[in-house]
Amino acid sequence: MISLDQVHALEKKVEGAVSKIIELKNENIALKNRISILEKENAELSSKVSVFEREQNRVEEGILSVLNRLDVVEDTLSSSVATDSFVPVTEPVSGNKAEATEPAEMDIRIHDNEPATDMAADSSEKSDTDNVSEDSFSPKTGENGQFDIF
Repeated sequence: MISLDQVHALEKKVEGAVSKIIELKNENIALKNRISILEKENAELSSKVSVFEREQNRVEEGILSVLNRLDVVEDTLSSSVATDSFVPVTEPVSGNKAEATEPAEMDIRIHDNEPATDMAADSSEKSDTDNVSEDSFSPKTGENGQFDIF
């Protein structure tokens, strides 16, 4: 026969199993809640990724468009410089041979805020003392303190 001690031991085991089942059910519910939260976050992150990918594609297309326009501008400038670079030298009216053989220096500014000036005109306006002290091969500095290499 079954003794009372065996029944108490069986009851303890059943109570332990029931408490473990309850604990596991609660953990299961918590994990299901966590899964639903993570799935929502995953869906949000996926939508953000798709938005970022679309924006990245638009940015890349914009950059490529700007680079293409820059290439067109460079091609236009290089072709206009190539056609303008050959200027025949003619005799000046004054008959001064030195003026006819030296090409006029042009200061071409890239930025809109810097005015373009004719370097030959500027050099003719300088006084004789300025021309003597300045070496014609040394770089000239502009108003902003940068060297003008053209």
